[in-house]
Amino acid sequence: SLSELLTPLRRQYEEALELQRNASDLERIISAARDTIDRERYRLSCLVEQYDKEAEDIGQFEAEQEKLEAQISEYGDLAARQKESENQLATAQEAMSSLREQYAARNNQQEALGKRRDALLNSASAVCDYCGQPLSPSKREIAIQETEAEIQELTSQADSLRRQATRAKEEQNRREQELRTLHE
Repeated sequence: SLSELLTPLRRQYEEALELQRNASDLERIISAARDTIDRERYRLSCLVEQYDKEAEDIGQFEAEQEKLEAQISEYGDLAARQKESENQLATAQEAMSSLREQYAARNNQQEALGKRRDALLNSASAVCDYCGQPLSPSKREIAIQETEAEIQELTSQADSLRRQATRAKEEQNRREQELRTLHE
């Protein structure tokens, strides 16, 4: 009799176990499906990023193409191109001349300041050997420091002028080569 009462309960228990196994299987299937969906979502996200980058690149290529087409159209008129090159060469030559003058002026200033510094350094006199004014040791030291600072500034300016002259010379050479090419 107890076994008769337990028989339906066993069936229910076995059905519950089967339902539990089915639920566990369904959870695994759902988890795998979620993983698949997440991977697909990530793949699609990467594709969207890639397409956005390609679209940006296309925009850059189009802009570059427009610039190149504009440059090509500039080279269309040889006479105008030659005239422009001659004008730019003249401008580069003027810039070179101006830079040479500025450089020479800076060098003259540097030499004068060097003489002043040397006069200040090589004398312990209470009178400045350079300008003839009264000069205490503390003022002499200040004058030396100021002179050296001015020399340093002029050196920096001269270096800048040298770099500008190098660029101007390169531009001048490029323009001269361009004119030679146009005459060929």
